[in-house]
Amino acid sequence: RRVLFRSRGERREEEGGAGRREEEVVESVVTVSCDCGIRCELCLCDKEVLKLQLESLSSRLSSSQDPVSTLFKRLHSQYPGDVGCLVLYFLNVLSLTPGEAMFLGPNVPHAYLAGDCVECMANSDNVVRAGLTPKLIDTPTLVAMLDYSCSPAEDRKFFPRANSQVPGCQEFEPPV
Repeated sequence: RRVLFRSRGERREEEGGAGRREEEVVESVVTVSCDCGIRCELCLCDKEVLKLQLESLSSRLSSSQDPVSTLFKRLHSQYPGDVGCLVLYFLNVLSLTPGEAMFLGPNVPHAYLAGDCVECMANSDNVVRAGLTPKLIDTPTLVAMLDYSCSPAEDRKFFPRANSQVPGCQEFEPPV
């Protein structure tokens, strides 16, 4: 179960020096302007510029085997020209194991990349997408409503406690 979420707010440096080049490509289409480092001008950039940048990055990473480069190549093959392929460099990548849970408040960017996951949300919550989907995309609305504050991935996890009334049952209590 792989999940992308939340703005990283830090520079990514991959082993072997590949991270530097990746960030340079991404910075050519991103406006750096908020407290955590990145505003979503990337999501609103010209589609042809984005497509060229993705192709350039893909060719440079063709022989890279690190986990993030491998994820980029998979996403790029599934969603060519999609901004979500670059956004992964600004989000935490987190793998959940069976029985683990995480809490994301409203307007926190996230994407489920693989595996089975149950998402619980309030009835009034709306889904607004910017990429990595064949469904309706409304990037300007998403960019305007996102929560750009940063946090470490591990701060989002929470753990179950045993239910004293039902043996073998565990309860999750999200911080709401």
